[in-house]
Amino acid sequence: MKKIKAFVQILRWQNLMFIAITQLLFYYCIIKPQLVDVFFKPQLSNKYLFLIIVASIAIAGAGNIINDYFDIKATKNTKKTNY
Repeated sequence: MKKIKAFVQILRWQNLMFIAITQLLFYYCIIKPQLVDVFFKPQLSNKYLFLIIVASIAIAGAGNIINDYFDIKATKNTKKTNY
């Protein structure tokens, strides 16, 4: 259970939720209304919108993990040198 909690903390789930909410709001409040105004129906179904959001969250989560890995490695290297 501790490993799962640590993994979720590394992912920074709050930031990932912010990404998902931002993408949903952008689509439904900006893109969709603008396209309706010019008599053009959006071709992006909810299924594909969901897949785009999941892909974005996965990429951002992987970036968070990679960032933490290299931060830990850099922190270990800086602790060895005492000025």
